[in-house]
Amino acid sequence: MKALISYYSVSISLISMYANCGSLSEAWDVLRMLPVQDIAPWTRLIQGYIEYGSAHEALKCFEQMQGNGLSPNSVTFICILNACRIIKDVDKGKQIHEEVLSRGLLEKDIGLGFALVDMYANCGLLAKAQEVIDVLPIRTEASWSALIAGYAEWGKGHEAIKYYEWMQIEGLA
Repeated sequence: MKALISYYSVSISLISMYANCGSLSEAWDVLRMLPVQDIAPWTRLIQGYIEYGSAHEALKCFEQMQGNGLSPNSVTFICILNACRIIKDVDKGKQIHEEVLSRGLLEKDIGLGFALVDMYANCGLLAKAQEVIDVLPIRTEASWSALIAGYAEWGKGHEAIKYYEWMQIEGLA
């Protein structure tokens, strides 16, 4: 048992190292050799794809992970929302949003709130980003900033200023 745990720990370290260096095919090879798979190595590989500009591959990896029966955690969802933001895949982002809501994760992880606001705002769905920020149990400077930046980026400066003022009212600016 101890040898299996050591093998697993070394394998995850190898996946992280390869992903950090952009050697994603090697990271993938190590992942496939793991006798027991769980969410941590898959999430690290997904992060690697995103960090090295392969958001589409990250989404494929995510779908394969789910096809293997693994359930994403908050970190995995944040990564995939980031991939959706990068490639502007709003449909997949909405699916992830629904899954996050159905699992009650939005109330438990403020990072998910930011990731959703950021994804919607960057994709131009400003009303949807605003809906998310309105229901967040804790609004952070990061989530407000994502919303404000979205309004500014999409040419809605007056709304950006309005939300900046709301952010100030909440004591975050």
